[in-house]
Amino acid sequence: MDMVKDAPKDYQMQLVRMLASNTAKCARADMLKSSKGLGARLREDLLERFDKIQEEGGLHRIDRPL
Repeated sequence: MDMVKDAPKDYQMQLVRMLASNTAKCARADMLKSSKGLGARLREDLLERFDKIQEEGGLHRIDRPL
């Protein structure tokens, strides 16, 4: 995918993992036939999260609610 190729080398593996998990979510939603716009939402969330990771300069630390 172009998104991974265009990403900085240090972040490519993290992005591949994020894409893999979102692909699994989309496959599950498709199987349950409940995907009403899920793919677009997941893509936007992924891009937002990836931008946040790049801004913070770290791969492992993202504050999330418990």
